[in-house]
Amino acid sequence: MYLSDLSIRRPVLAWVFTILILIAGVIGYNSLSVRELPDVDVPVVTVTVDWRGAAPDVMETEVTDLIEEEVTTVEGIRSMTSQTREERAQITIEFELEVNVDVAAQDVRDAVARVRRRLPDDIDPPTVVKLDLDAQPIMWVSVNSDWMSRTELADFVDRQLSDRIQVLPGVGRVQVGGSQRFAVRVELDVARLAAHDLTVTDVAQALRRENLELPSGRIESRLREFVVRTQGRITQPEDFQDIVITSRDGVPIRIRDVAEVIRGSENERNLARFIQIPTIGMGILRQSQANTLEVTTRVMEELDAIRPDLPAGVNLQVAFDGSRFIGESVQSTQRTLILAAILVVIVIFIFLRSLRSSFIPAIVIPVAVMGTFAVMNALGFSINVITLLGLILAIGLLVDDAVVMLENIYRHMEEENEDPIEAARNGASEIGFAVIASSISLAAVFVPVAFVTGTIGVFFYEFGLTVASAIFISTFIALTLTPMLSSRLIRVKKRHMRIYHVLESGFDALGRSYKRWLERALRHRIITVVLAIAAFVIGLFMARLLPGEFTPQQDQGSIIAFFRGPEGSTLEYMDQYLKEVEEIAEDIPEIRTYMGILGFGANPPNRGIMFMTLEDRDQRDRDQFEIMVEMRRRTAGIPGIMVFLRERSPFGGGQDTRPVQFVIQHPDLEVLAEGSDELVRQLREEDGFIDVDSDLDLNKPELMVHINRDRASLMGISVADISEALQIMLGGVDVTDYQERGKQYNVIARLREEDRAQPRNLDQIYLRSRSGELVPLSNIARFEEDVGPSQINHFNRVRSVTIASNLERLALSDALDRVRELADDIFPAETTYDLAGTARDLEESFRALTFTLFLAIVVVFLVLAAQFNSWIHPFTIMLGLPLALVGAFGGLLLAGQSLNIFSFIGLIMLTGLVTKNGILLIDYTNRLRDRGIERYEAVVTAGTVRLRPILMTAVTTIFGVLPIALGLGAGGEARAPLGVVVIGGMTVSTILTLVVVPVIYTLLDDLMNKLKGRIGVTESAS
Repeated sequence: MYLSDLSIRRPVLAWVFTILILIAGVIGYNSLSVRELPDVDVPVVTVTVDWRGAAPDVMETEVTDLIEEEVTTVEGIRSMTSQTREERAQITIEFELEVNVDVAAQDVRDAVARVRRRLPDDIDPPTVVKLDLDAQPIMWVSVNSDWMSRTELADFVDRQLSDRIQVLPGVGRVQVGGSQRFAVRVELDVARLAAHDLTVTDVAQALRRENLELPSGRIESRLREFVVRTQGRITQPEDFQDIVITSRDGVPIRIRDVAEVIRGSENERNLARFIQIPTIGMGILRQSQANTLEVTTRVMEELDAIRPDLPAGVNLQVAFDGSRFIGESVQSTQRTLILAAILVVIVIFIFLRSLRSSFIPAIVIPVAVMGTFAVMNALGFSINVITLLGLILAIGLLVDDAVVMLENIYRHMEEENEDPIEAARNGASEIGFAVIASSISLAAVFVPVAFVTGTIGVFFYEFGLTVASAIFISTFIALTLTPMLSSRLIRVKKRHMRIYHVLESGFDALGRSYKRWLERALRHRIITVVLAIAAFVIGLFMARLLPGEFTPQQDQGSIIAFFRGPEGSTLEYMDQYLKEVEEIAEDIPEIRTYMGILGFGANPPNRGIMFMTLEDRDQRDRDQFEIMVEMRRRTAGIPGIMVFLRERSPFGGGQDTRPVQFVIQHPDLEVLAEGSDELVRQLREEDGFIDVDSDLDLNKPELMVHINRDRASLMGISVADISEALQIMLGGVDVTDYQERGKQYNVIARLREEDRAQPRNLDQIYLRSRSGELVPLSNIARFEEDVGPSQINHFNRVRSVTIASNLERLALSDALDRVRELADDIFPAETTYDLAGTARDLEESFRALTFTLFLAIVVVFLVLAAQFNSWIHPFTIMLGLPLALVGAFGGLLLAGQSLNIFSFIGLIMLTGLVTKNGILLIDYTNRLRDRGIERYEAVVTAGTVRLRPILMTAVTTIFGVLPIALGLGAGGEARAPLGVVVIGGMTVSTILTLVVVPVIYTLLDDLMNKLKGRIGVTESAS
């Protein structure tokens, strides 16, 4: 082996290579960013359109449908959903992961611009942003005061705080919860309007007419010029009440005569409390591609800079920090990496029984890890749970090549009595091909990752290339540094300590026992093969018993509660139930802090959310899920609202973390509503389904105004006149604006609260006829109480309803099968189904992972065929894979784990791991036969000689992943299935491979000899 021989002759060169790898690794490590997961944030673009006073069905037909039709022409769309509520349409476009979000956002803006002329004239301009507006903030900051009113505090947040946070790199938006934004409110008195023979339109026109400032040109002389400004804007809110609406008999009628002008808030449809203290909440939403840890760090630093400047009595507290678990998870994975390295070195020492010999693999680990950091930095990766998992798994692999090389060199010194230099050269030359072959075959497992797209593709891309990089670097070190150090450090001692003899006698006994079992298996080859096939069948059977899920649940130390009251519920109604939920949270000792918000985001007052932060895991006896069970039980006793508990999504964004996300599509809302209600009812009676809910409700109270068009036309009153009057008086319209200290605030005209509290108040609304007389609205319209949809949802342009549910002791795959079964019985045949959220990720991921596993097997087989120049030997070597499935699936069953993306990573990893043992056996058997040794003796000798290095590599791999299997640290329960699969698969495959592979080798060799004999006979006869 040229590299090994060169390193032995020129030891300084080997050290130079090593030092260069370390330098590149240090630079790379310091440059890598830290995040929880690879950058799997799906590019999302959201289009939002507001149209004051518009009902959901009107918004759907005149806004949502038109925008969706045009946006579908944009390339790269994965899915498109929309929520059309009262006064607002929100279209969320999710693009394929490979799409550049900036390009996608621009394409969507262009599409919206093309359709703008077809939209109603009086809508607010559509806004297009490159983030999911329904995403949950990564952080909530509570701002409260001992002396400020809610309106004053909201104005302070708007002026002094939110802008400073929003300009930070990576911050997408600051969402304010519980805010009552300052506005000038013109509270109209319907009786006084009628008494002065005025309509609301007259008031609105006066406000717009008397509060404006237009450019007035310039006065120019030969040497100077003046810009003329007409001071038409009102500078004090109180001055609005002096505006003249009209004059009667020379007497002006002012705003104060028909309304009260007050400093107030835009609306009182939301509130927020932090630990039962009234507050204004600032929710920090990150940009879709931003790093959560980096964003929260910047926000924390900015909050520290803000606090000294706060007025006395104003408090700034972090109410919820979604990055806390991310940081803990990454740190625990880093600690696991160090622990794995220590365990591997201890195992090597036990096998080699020499400090000098153990020193060599101990050097390989940090050098290979640092070299991998350099490659990760060059490829634009980050330090995250997935790449760190790759390194942990690679720890055992990093030393495998060095251990095999070291053990073979030592055997040449001890058994062949060669001097260190000669032993290093001969041992490296003898084992070099096997080292390279096993490394290439193991790295080849990750070639298929290039063909996997989507979320799983990103996972496997970073994981695969991280492991492959570590393997190639460790192989390079094994071929250069290891033989050089072996030639200088290893010496065969004549006398050893007692522990050496104890361990050596144990290994010798193990070797003799293995030799007897191998000889017995070679005498009963058919029985051995039958037992191996039976083990494989058992493995497949166990696989069918395993539940399937996307990712295991993780104790993230936080709970998110969503609650919903009956449609039409007021803020006062919901507030009393929010207080009950707060009392429950206060009574649970593990809950450290909590913040509740009503009217969250664009939601009506009947919807709320609460963010709860738990005590650190080591300070509580119960995990997050036990606490959720108690909270779910206690909130179920609150009769007036429904409470749904969720955990934070590991992928960020606004994704509902409930595993079941079943989308039902049908053009008829009545069919969707009736069917979804029945499906929800039946699922709530099923075992395993909890927090079952649908996002469609047709029970929102409505008051329908049916216009008598003929009568209205005779009086000269148009539908537009009626709609505008109702919109202003009941909806509250920003008729003009008011500026103060550089900020612009709305001036809102609206009826007094008591004049719009009952449906009969509509009888008191007047409009002006063509003759100038006031006409009661009841003369030209009739009123009818009805119910309508609170929100109309589309999924890929079709009306839809999504059934969501948490699960308890029920596999997601089984749950989805049951939901489909029930839905088929309830909905008509033309109904279509789809999946969203975690359910969709599970289905797509398992398809991609199954394909990846199959492709990995094919690639490894082809690589081995090329290396051994044979189609038979690769088949023999890879027989360890089906045998590994017994241990992998059996380990998952015994540990109570599931089939998920982490256990699938372990299965694909096994594809390469189990080939290493077979390569060592087959390669040495072939070498012995090339020397003229008879086949039976060659097989037995190869098994006996390679037993120790095979056990060493298997045990180091097992101990390397042992900390993962134990689920240590934050988020360890999610990663545990990966470790269980590798440990179970390696344990069983190693034991069975040592026996089965030699047997199959002899059987296939007999078969080939028979075929060659028949071919020879045929040729002789011809």
